[in-house]
Amino acid sequence: MSSSSTSRDSFHSRIGFVLAAAGSAIGLGNIWGFPTQAANNGGGAFLFVYLIVTLLLALPALYAEVYIGNQAQKNPVGALAQACGDRFKKIGHCAGIIGLVGAIMMLSFYTIVVGRMLAHALSALLELFGYIDIATWLSTSSTLRNIIFTPIFIVLGAGIIHQGVHAWY
Repeated sequence: MSSSSTSRDSFHSRIGFVLAAAGSAIGLGNIWGFPTQAANNGGGAFLFVYLIVTLLLALPALYAEVYIGNQAQKNPVGALAQACGDRFKKIGHCAGIIGLVGAIMMLSFYTIVVGRMLAHALSALLELFGYIDIATWLSTSSTLRNIIFTPIFIVLGAGIIHQGVHAWY
């Protein structure tokens, strides 16, 4: 297949890639969990161990993933199957599927979290306009609120992805 007939999305700048990779590697879990862990586990000592583990484990794993994906020019399942060679292709395929399942499970958690964040943001706006009862319901944890706002976030996210994400920097 010629390169003129296939168009692949890519990052248009190095800073865009670095910011996306950092956001993916850091994640909301670290942003929320870090202050709590630092406060509960000795602050500076925890920070030292955290940075060492990040440098020794997370950074090499990120570079390996980027390299494998760049060389294979395939989805994660196909890239890992190709990286494992013909002899271990099935193991690479299974590893790729396990990685995707893990990502989907993490994403399902984040959809609920962001749905809550959406409800709280809307709560503040409604409170400004005097809709106190609805604002209180939105800011109070409830299963019904989560059932409503999680799909709203999913639809909004799918709409953004469908339209395409373009860098502004």
